Amino acid sequence: MRDDILKDIYLKDKVELSSMDVELGVKENLIGATKGVNEFSNNIDISIKQLNEVKNSLNVDVRDLSSELNVLKKTISYIETQTKDLGIIPNDMPGYKEALTAINLGQSKLKLSEKYK
Repeated sequence: MRDDILKDIYLKDKVELSSMDVELGVKENLIGATKGVNEFSNNIDISIKQLNEVKNSLNVDVRDLSSELNVLKKTISYIETQTKDLGIIPNDMPGYKEALTAINLGQSKLKLSEKYK
C-alpha cells in the first residue's frame, strides 16, 4: 500500500512539473512573440519612412528630368530647323547625336519611374 501512495505522489508531482514546464514554455513564447511583433513593427515604420524619402527624391528627379528633356527637345527642334535652312545635316553638329541619345535615355527613365510613383 505504501508503494501505491508513493506512486500516486510521484505521478502527481510529475503532472505538476509537466504543467509548470508547459506554462513556462507558453510564457516564453508569449514574451518572444511580443518582442518580435514590436521589433518588426518598428522595422516597418523605419522602412516606410525610408520609402517615403526615396519616393520624394524620385519625384524631384522626375520633375527635373522632365524639365531638362523639354529644354533639350526644344533645342534639338531649333537646331534641326536652322540646319535645314542652312543646308547643313544636323548629325554634323557637335553634340547633336549625344543629345538624341540623352533624350532617349531620359524618356526611358521617365517611363521606368512610372512604376514607382
